[in-house]
Amino acid sequence: MTNLQEKNLLLLIGTSPIPNFVVSVYFIQNFKFNKIFLIYSEETRFRKGTLNIAENIEKLLKKKIYRNNSNKMCT
Repeated sequence: MTNLQEKNLLLLIGTSPIPNFVVSVYFIQNFKFNKIFLIYSEETRFRKGTLNIAENIEKLLKKKIYRNNSNKMCT
């Protein structure tokens, strides 16, 4: 049976990482999520991809979640 109470955070990663990071930290601190998805674009010859930005945000969020979980179990 599917758990209808599962909460996921979906982030569309653009070339400016600050809005995604700020919003995700807010939601992580105030809500509990089962999964966080970072959706990025691939690099083409016409535009720069956002994979590196997504990877950097992922690293920062993992540090933030780990730090919060070591202080309190609300995230």
